[in-house]
Amino acid sequence: MLGHEIAHALAHHASERIGLKDSESVLESLSYNRFQESEADHIGVFLMTFAGYNPEAALEFWDRMRESSSGSLRLPEFLSDHPADARRLAQLRGWIPLAEGGKAAYDRGEIAPEPSR
Repeated sequence: MLGHEIAHALAHHASERIGLKDSESVLESLSYNRFQESEADHIGVFLMTFAGYNPEAALEFWDRMRESSSGSLRLPEFLSDHPADARRLAQLRGWIPLAEGGKAAYDRGEIAPEPSR
């Protein structure tokens, strides 16, 4: 999902990962990366909604990703640097109505960009 990848850049995830301390444990690092992946999903669904795309397509995309890896060995979430598929889909289902509501409010003029100085 393009919005997900753009969100990584907007949230400066690469520089955050470079800044990880050497003393950080592997499990802490994985948790940090899972947070970044969820954050990219969150930002990405808002980006795609505000760009005029149907955010339900994010669910379809991640569901296809889940199906394509269904026969392969999967690590438990606590050992993975990505959220579990079920968690990712559940989070997206919660964020989509918020993104749609934000876009609708923006379209009604209830949310306006900050005036330029």
